[in-house]
Amino acid sequence: MKPGKDSVAPGARFGGGIPTQKIAAIRHDKAGLTGMAGAIGGGGLLLSLASVAIVRGRRTPNANIEAAARNQAGSPPRP
Repeated sequence: MKPGKDSVAPGARFGGGIPTQKIAAIRHDKAGLTGMAGAIGGGGLLLSLASVAIVRGRRTPNANIEAAARNQAGSPPRP
């Protein structure tokens, strides 16, 4: 079987020798990458804020529980 034009010679090793053709660099759109990074960062920030809000919960004191705790401790009730 005859090797194709882009095939590597059987005795060649990785990195051995000078490439026969120029290597084309891939260009990435900087604005697109910046926008994607901003979207990922903003999403991470929103997830962080949501997790803090869920963990902390609603911190409104319950007046009945506080009054019962004061009465058990022997302190006078607050008006």
